[in-house]
Amino acid sequence: MTTARTALAGLALGFAFASIGLPSASAQTRERHIQARSAVHECSVRASKYKDYSDELEHMYTFRTCAARHGLRGD
Repeated sequence: MTTARTALAGLALGFAFASIGLPSASAQTRERHIQARSAVHECSVRASKYKDYSDELEHMYTFRTCAARHGLRGD
């Protein structure tokens, strides 16, 4: 009987710690999303000076290089 109570108490404690950890993980995910959006914006602004058809490759390379510096995929 005491083993079952100990197991249930441990399980309840585990759920308590898990529920405490979820909001911080969500906040970290939100922060990474905001950083990624601002990086994409910065890279788009840098690449936007190449608007002509003849500059299309330069636009792509500029964006991809900037995205790589921020740790993002440049697709």
